[in-house]
Amino acid sequence: MVAAKLIPLNSGVEWEPHHLEAEIAAQLDRTGVVALVRAILQPASTTPKVSTLRGAALREYWISQLSSKAARDVLNVLVGRRGGQVSAHDLAQLTGYLAKSQTFKRALALLRKHELISGSGWLRASETLFD
Repeated sequence: MVAAKLIPLNSGVEWEPHHLEAEIAAQLDRTGVVALVRAILQPASTTPKVSTLRGAALREYWISQLSSKAARDVLNVLVGRRGGQVSAHDLAQLTGYLAKSQTFKRALALLRKHELISGSGWLRASETLFD
């Protein structure tokens, strides 16, 4: 970004309120701030909306987005069951976590929050992960 020369607002010039607003906007625009804010607020056109994803694309999206390794492990096991139910106890064993551990419970809560799994005693992956 090229450094722009800013006109001091206290330079002795009598500023009318609408001129002041226009001058501030112009100075911000010269520094590239306006362009930066517009770029930040504009959605990326290459990022698909999660609500439009189904099946393998949705699975890949969530596996790449989940920050919890435990949640990824749980989701992978449930997806591998192709929608079949698994008991919470068996699921914990299959993923290498203790069923009563906070890590396992947080993973289930996170997956429920995003509606990727359902059930409590018996768990299954969401149907949208297979469409």
